[in-house]
Amino acid sequence: MDLMVRILSLNLGRAAGTRAAVAVCAFLTAVLAAVPARSGGTPDSTYLWDESSIDTVDDAGLSLYVAANNFAIDGDAVRLKRVDAWIGELVNSKPGVLEGFSGSISWAIYADSGGVPGALIASGTDDAPEVSFAGFQFSSDSDDVFHFVIQLQPQVGLAATGTYWLALHEGPWLSPDDGTGIGWIYSGLTMGGGISFSSNVTNPGSWYHIGITEDSSFALLGDFVYWGQSDYDLDTAHEVDISTHVAAKKFALNHLTQVFDAELWIADDLVSDNGRIDSFGGAISWALYDDDAGSPGSLLASGTDDAPRVKDTGSQDTAGADVARVRIHLGPGVTIPTGFHWLALHEGTWEAPSDGSPIWLLGSHTTSYAPMKIAGSISQTSWSSAVADGAIVLYNDQIWSSGFESGSSCSWAVRTGGLTCP
Repeated sequence: MDLMVRILSLNLGRAAGTRAAVAVCAFLTAVLAAVPARSGGTPDSTYLWDESSIDTVDDAGLSLYVAANNFAIDGDAVRLKRVDAWIGELVNSKPGVLEGFSGSISWAIYADSGGVPGALIASGTDDAPEVSFAGFQFSSDSDDVFHFVIQLQPQVGLAATGTYWLALHEGPWLSPDDGTGIGWIYSGLTMGGGISFSSNVTNPGSWYHIGITEDSSFALLGDFVYWGQSDYDLDTAHEVDISTHVAAKKFALNHLTQVFDAELWIADDLVSDNGRIDSFGGAISWALYDDDAGSPGSLLASGTDDAPRVKDTGSQDTAGADVARVRIHLGPGVTIPTGFHWLALHEGTWEAPSDGSPIWLLGSHTTSYAPMKIAGSISQTSWSSAVADGAIVLYNDQIWSSGFESGSSCSWAVRTGGLTCP
């Protein structure tokens, strides 16, 4: 097959604002177990941890302190996208209006270290959290309680079973106390060891409990990941044109699994920073194959998402083109048996010819089971090995939950491994 493959560099890639070469990609993956089914959340998120039962007696200060609460991941990798937290004001001269809030709230995810926050995994600040009046006040006084929706950017991938900590602070992460005051409402359920505090808000550490056994009230939303790699590992210098070609990535499952969505990262063919993928025609087609001696074999299913969700990442590839995260829906879901399989991707409808305007599938810095396979024509009758892997995340978003908004039940989606929900 006459397939020219080149690695993008500062000297190669685009002429007159477009790419001149097909690039190859790499990909980091891990075999991840199947999970129970659950409903709820948002179109792109499900509840991963629910500790939203609210105790309006008291709260944990978030301005003078950094407050942290632990949570558990058991068996299945997750990507954290959002925090829902219940937060109270310290004064109430305007009922139903949040007072004493600076406008931003920061967060951090820590590993556990002997029952307190340990190594920092990720942190960030939401400069415009969604804030709504919860409709009630503290039971001990008349101060209002508010529901905060905090977006985690960057999103946080947690691959290992274990205990982690969510920390919150008013203002940018590591910023000093700004003199205002809000507090994180206690939870009516204690599923961990109670809230931990750090009084050093510019360099959190020396965590302590100060005798408080209650947890704070919050929920974590995101996705369970069946197969995936982190945004942090994306290699913006190794890409493949999936408009002219079909690219297939090998993956493995150790359970019979129903997959509903796939996520990939694409770069524009136009060298610009306008926040759009100008060369994208609007549709991504996909196919799932069995493995046949190290290449795509029997076709299991195929389809086209004519309206995938496309979000600009705010970054560019090596050539200077915009990079976007693309989420495609695999119809009603595809049940995939245990073993090795291949997911193939192509711009446009399945088996449609190139529209003449390439988009570029990104890779990552780590190779998985086998090099990516590339078909030089839309017929997919002959596959050629690339020199590296491709980038993909597979999701099943139907994860069981109950009673979240009522605050009367305790549930989280992952298998609890012997933990008992009160």
